[in-house]
Amino acid sequence: MDRAILPLLYEGFSEKEIGQQVELSHRTIEHRIERLKQGFGAGSIAQLVALSIAGGLGSAG
Repeated sequence: MDRAILPLLYEGFSEKEIGQQVELSHRTIEHRIERLKQGFGAGSIAQLVALSIAGGLGSAG
């Protein structure tokens, strides 16, 4: 489920919008994003997106 959040972050969706898309509360999304940031060693959402794309997790289109 956490990996489903990344493509929505790439598209610029907010935590609330992501929650609506995946049918979870925005607080759950906040926690999952924090867990992803810790896993990637990112300090911000922008850095998380950059690191995940650099790591080959971004979709090419």
